[in-house]
Amino acid sequence: MALVQSLPVTVLLIILETIVGGMLVLLFTDFEAKASPGFLISSSLIFAVGAAIAFLLRFGYGSAASTLTPYLAALTALLVVYAVLIFAKRRSIARITGVASIAVGGVILFQSAVLQPSFGGTTTLVSLALATLVLGAAMTALLLGHWYLVTPLLSAQSLKRVTEILLVGLALQAVLVVGTFVPLGGAAVAQRVGLLLSTYSFVFWFRVVVGLVFPIVLGVLTWRSCRLRAMQTATGLLYIVLGCVLAGETAAKVLLTLTKVSL
Repeated sequence: MALVQSLPVTVLLIILETIVGGMLVLLFTDFEAKASPGFLISSSLIFAVGAAIAFLLRFGYGSAASTLTPYLAALTALLVVYAVLIFAKRRSIARITGVASIAVGGVILFQSAVLQPSFGGTTTLVSLALATLVLGAAMTALLLGHWYLVTPLLSAQSLKRVTEILLVGLALQAVLVVGTFVPLGGAAVAQRVGLLLSTYSFVFWFRVVVGLVFPIVLGVLTWRSCRLRAMQTATGLLYIVLGCVLAGETAAKVLLTLTKVSL
């Protein structure tokens, strides 16, 4: 029953993690100044569409929808304004707008996490931050990979850097999973960990293997492809990476609801 009740918030959370994390990584490529303006514009507009979808689905927040509505509207507007300012060659103002969109998105993510019945405090927030980084990096990397088809002479360094961010995020998530088994929380935590390895072992190993191991292996292959400038290969691998990351994050949210263990 708790899983069904948390489903709308979980869906919105994954959408918003991807948008906010994507904008964070997009700003990184903006400040690095190696990606083309066209990539920045198209990507931010895609994120704006995602924010607009979250706005339309805000009824999933239940009684909290009215509170979050202004934030969701502001996030959508800021992402559109960022694209317009990049198009108008107002890069400095655009970057300020981008930072503002991340700040607003952070507020939405925090409130969304707190709304979950299984919210577990600091550990859940750490898991939320890492999920935001990983989902955003995976999405931005895929969008950037496609941009090489439009601009073949674009430096491969940009996609290499974004892939490195993705790998760092996945590595930190793996550390969080390992840390779950460190017995610092007493009998209650031990009982929850026991559930992971018994009743919900399939979901746990799905999260670990599909959501972490596969993306790390494929991320390394993507990084090597970037070094060789095999950009089509890298883009193809990133499709699989994004799918695995999305599936893994969904499994992690299910485990949080069922066991109150943040992965």
